[in-house]
Amino acid sequence: MRCLVVALTFFAVTAVACSPGPTPPTVPTPALRLRYFPPDQVCFFGGVPPRLTFRIDPAAEEPVLLEGILGRRYLVWWADGFHSGPAGNPVVVDPTGLVVARDGDLLITPGGGIAELHGYKICAGEAIYVFLEPAR
Repeated sequence: MRCLVVALTFFAVTAVACSPGPTPPTVPTPALRLRYFPPDQVCFFGGVPPRLTFRIDPAAEEPVLLEGILGRRYLVWWADGFHSGPAGNPVVVDPTGLVVARDGDLLITPGGGIAELHGYKICAGEAIYVFLEPAR
């Protein structure tokens, strides 16, 4: 009898030890490839055109652009912490999970003011830069 208990205990321990365990969570494939700038990026907060439109196309060479009213297109560089929505949902999300950009969304700079995107500072040069530092 004692041998039977030892044998059953051995098989039970072996079965538990050899089980594959819980399945790791799957990480969704991002819908967009975003550009990120270095944290020491310097940019003057001005020069952002008064009205820009987000153009988001996951299949494009540059999937996230801002387009001016005269058709000029700007690359968009994001601070670390912003990320893409999952495949099938081509949006840009801030570090808290708030969607900050969809295709067709407008970015309007108040006359003489500093551009903001959902409370984040924006500056411009040859490209548009979105900073993690909240606008004041």
